[in-house]
Amino acid sequence: MSQNNSCYGLNLLPIYLDIIEERLESALSQLKNLQQMQVPSQPLDPKTLGGIIKYHEAQKINNQTCFEQCKQWRNDNPNEEQLHQIAHIEKSAAKLELVAQEILKSAEYIKGKNNNLIQEINRNCSERKTLVRKGKPPHRKENPNIF
Repeated sequence: MSQNNSCYGLNLLPIYLDIIEERLESALSQLKNLQQMQVPSQPLDPKTLGGIIKYHEAQKINNQTCFEQCKQWRNDNPNEEQLHQIAHIEKSAAKLELVAQEILKSAEYIKGKNNNLIQEINRNCSERKTLVRKGKPPHRKENPNIF
């Protein structure tokens, strides 16, 4: 689904439909995974988060291209089956657009949590280094079961 979409004929509708369906399925899976990571116990890879954000920002442009392609197909006098496929593509692209927005919200939220977690870890490391320099051992909870 490139920017130059004038070359896609009606004969490519099934392929286009498969592509949009796969993208939607992948995006839904990614959203589910991101929602499960809303409270990270350790920082997530910033490059991964950045990649997710970059990909789904680009997805906005791809969706616009998809809608433009569907409009073009509708002007090419499609038959009933092709009209049904075009409608299905438009419906899936609209869902994909909503899912991409949710992914971006979740990724930005996790990115903020990630930054807070990294700051907390750095602060704790800094405090421990300060205590070690002063000759005080870092605070540890004693386990009564250890002799």
